[in-house]
Amino acid sequence: MKEEIFRLAAILYADNNYEVSSKTLHRKVIESIFIDNHNDFLGLHSLIDKLNRQYNLDFTEEEIRDVVSDADYFNTSNCKTDEIKITLTQKRFEAVKSKIVTNNLEYFIEEFHKSNGQFDLKDIKTIIYRFLYEIFQTNISSFSKLVDPTVHIKDLLGNNDHNLNPLEIDIINTFLNWDNDEKNKMIFDVSNLALEYCLITNKKGTSFKLENLKNKVFYLDTNVIFRAIGINGENRKNRTLTFLEKFKDAKESLYISKYTIDEIKKTLDFYIGQMAKYNTAKINSEVFLNFRKSQDFIDYYHTWRRKRVNDSTELFSAHILSLIEDLKKKFDIKEDYKEHYDIKDPKIEELILDMGSQINSFKSEKRPSNLEASILDAKNIQVIKFLRNGHYANIFDCKYYLISADQLLRKWDYSQNNSIPMVLLPSQWMSILLRYLNRTNDDFKSFVSFLNISNGEKGISNENLQLILNGISEITTDFTQQSSIVSQMINIGFKGILDKANTEEEIIEKSRLFAKSQLEIQIEELMKSKTRLENKFEKYQENTSHAIEELQQIKDVEKEQKIAEIAKNTKVRNELINTKAKLDLAKYKSKAFYCIPILIICLIFIVLLFTWQDEGWNMVSVYTKYANSLPEGSMQKEYCKWLWLLPTSFLIGSAIIIFNRLLDREKIENKFAEFKNKWEKEINQ
Repeated sequence: MKEEIFRLAAILYADNNYEVSSKTLHRKVIESIFIDNHNDFLGLHSLIDKLNRQYNLDFTEEEIRDVVSDADYFNTSNCKTDEIKITLTQKRFEAVKSKIVTNNLEYFIEEFHKSNGQFDLKDIKTIIYRFLYEIFQTNISSFSKLVDPTVHIKDLLGNNDHNLNPLEIDIINTFLNWDNDEKNKMIFDVSNLALEYCLITNKKGTSFKLENLKNKVFYLDTNVIFRAIGINGENRKNRTLTFLEKFKDAKESLYISKYTIDEIKKTLDFYIGQMAKYNTAKINSEVFLNFRKSQDFIDYYHTWRRKRVNDSTELFSAHILSLIEDLKKKFDIKEDYKEHYDIKDPKIEELILDMGSQINSFKSEKRPSNLEASILDAKNIQVIKFLRNGHYANIFDCKYYLISADQLLRKWDYSQNNSIPMVLLPSQWMSILLRYLNRTNDDFKSFVSFLNISNGEKGISNENLQLILNGISEITTDFTQQSSIVSQMINIGFKGILDKANTEEEIIEKSRLFAKSQLEIQIEELMKSKTRLENKFEKYQENTSHAIEELQQIKDVEKEQKIAEIAKNTKVRNELINTKAKLDLAKYKSKAFYCIPILIICLIFIVLLFTWQDEGWNMVSVYTKYANSLPEGSMQKEYCKWLWLLPTSFLIGSAIIIFNRLLDREKIENKFAEFKNKWEKEINQ
């Protein structure tokens, strides 16, 4: 029946219509049959049989005829057998079909699997289908009791009464916490279908209307108050505040009884007393937050404390009370100090004690319970009983309720009560309110968050972690050492430390001894390490001495080699400089050699000028005679005079150059030194 129920929810709320009307509900349930059979014609009795077989719902012929008479939704035709044939109009069939393509459970599970591939798809489907179906069945029981208090409920599933192992709980909680708005709405629809189902099967024509649900009075349990101020984490705080906003929007009255006020103060005193008792100031809050497994009162304290200079428990207590006062102002939560019954009356006192004992025994079967807290629960329930004063025929007639997140208290109430339940979970009333008030994605997310399952096997409790850190802090306050010691305890599963028979003092003492033994082991290891290092150092020193001697010998050899190399390099360098300087000097002298032929020619010219005057081969004599024959004062004769000076000038110039570059030793040595300096600079660069 699981898959049929989930498909019915998708069809029922495909158009976001949460109106509670018996005829509308009947029509939508009938529509789902035709969506499943691809809109084939069905006879009247075949349709009734399918409704019974598929949803375990009994419809009469009159109810079917009344619904299918609406021509906007159904086509009908008469047959020879006098049984009408029914189908949806094509327009209605297409409209509904188009709206449920991607808002069914299977679609969301497949999408979830894509982003959480570590889980097997088949396992995810099986687990989530089973869980949501059990939620659906549980809600049927709950709503049935609200509508008709005479309904007897043998069993009511509570938080983690689903026989789920830790892995299955992890899969369900991961799916519930998966951030997908459409998925949240789908889960709300599946859970909410229980109310529709209850109304269909009730057969009393009950119809929910917001006007009939207003002006109720709700007393808030301590756990709701603590959640709303963030004691159980920021996520639960936000979801609880969203829930309280809906109460405010619906103009419901919210109260805290004198017993809840008393419980808040006692809880605060208890935890602060525990923390003060075991010297919380020595505990490193960062270490605690690194190893905490849940978000509760102690976790909240360390989160508040870790970045504060003044972390006194008195200041923390004032901080909590201030948050509660702000909460009461924001949501107009009134304090009820009125004595509704005489608690000193022996009969009343006996009744309260008996009821508290029953609650404590009932809770103790599932988890450790406190008799004093159970008695406070009994006092609150007695307040609701007194205020009802016999007016609890149904949800509309009954005005007073206790809102609590305690699943076991709710389950006890359902199992004992023959009237309208006195204890409601936040999700139950929110489920009804969201039908009539504006619905946002955060409302659906808030609703889904209340379905999370507590995993009791997550490891060390915060209370025990506090005790363990107290013992460790007596040995060391070092953050790294504390973290290392807790990690070692986790590795051995806290064996011998968290035995059930151990008292708080024994847990602290055993933690202290364990920390001491771990530090002694660390010290012993350090001493061994130190000895090993000393031995290694001595050997290293011995080896180093030999190595230093060998190294010194090598250095001496290398030094001699380096000196020789330097000397060799210096000699080569000097030879190179001298060679390059000599080449430059040779180039310098070569210009003088070019002047020698010029000097010889000039000397020959002068010799011929004064000798062999009558010889015809003496061109100088011929030229002289020609020049003397020219008229005095002529330009030609003047040019000839100047030409005679050229050989003399060349002779003198050549003689000077030859002397300076070939014969003047001092000048030649200076020039050589100049060339050497030039090459020394270039080579050094």
